[in-house]
Amino acid sequence: MPNPQHEIPSGNDGNSANAARTTAAQLIASGRALSDAGDYDAAIADYDRAIALNPDDAAAYYNRGLAKAGKGDYDAAIADCERAGALDDECALTLTLLHPLRAEIEQLQRQLTEKEAESQRMRIALRNMSSEPCRPTPAHAGAKPDDVTVVYYQNGPEYYPFIYEWQVKRNKESQQRIRNAIGQMRQGNFGDSKSVYAAGLFERRLRSGERIYYARASATSVVILHGGDKGETNLDRDIAIALERWNDYQQQQR
Repeated sequence: MPNPQHEIPSGNDGNSANAARTTAAQLIASGRALSDAGDYDAAIADYDRAIALNPDDAAAYYNRGLAKAGKGDYDAAIADCERAGALDDECALTLTLLHPLRAEIEQLQRQLTEKEAESQRMRIALRNMSSEPCRPTPAHAGAKPDDVTVVYYQNGPEYYPFIYEWQVKRNKESQQRIRNAIGQMRQGNFGDSKSVYAAGLFERRLRSGERIYYARASATSVVILHGGDKGETNLDRDIAIALERWNDYQQQQR
């Protein structure tokens, strides 16, 4: 990599040119110190002044490119490093690092955007399910004696596996069938349900093939744990997942 004191040969050996180069080198050294301290804006300002004094200083472009990369401005960083590479072949090596780095950062940014979109879909789905996921409360106004509070198993901040699996990833028709079934459960209608495990685990079967696995938290509340599909999933695996979530839910309540 080029030395921060790197100088580009010039045919002009006059005192003013030498003074400009000395000053540019000092600005580059100052910029590197600022960049090492994380003050990229101030470092870039020093490199800008160095380039104004000596427009052919590869080290100034190179170091400014690194500072811009530190800020996440990879397009500008690559442009500076390309300019440095045109002035000094040694600087061109930097591009072999910056190009894949920019691609990696862009991929992370896309993942963050997708994660936020997923979280937004989760929040919308929770509202659609008309529940209070954090604490058991009556599920709707005008509760009757046989009303049942429905809550959802949670295993992370704002993350409810059943909601994600059955109200974010599924098609709209399946989402509506699940919402209808859980709405009936709030009214005390558990439809075609059976006990599937001694620990209080139940399976509600819908005619369309979907399965809802839940547990009784109390006489008037249930915890929705997991979902399955007769034509797509393994019954033993679904029961095992539901049981694991039920055990974890009980641990969370202690």
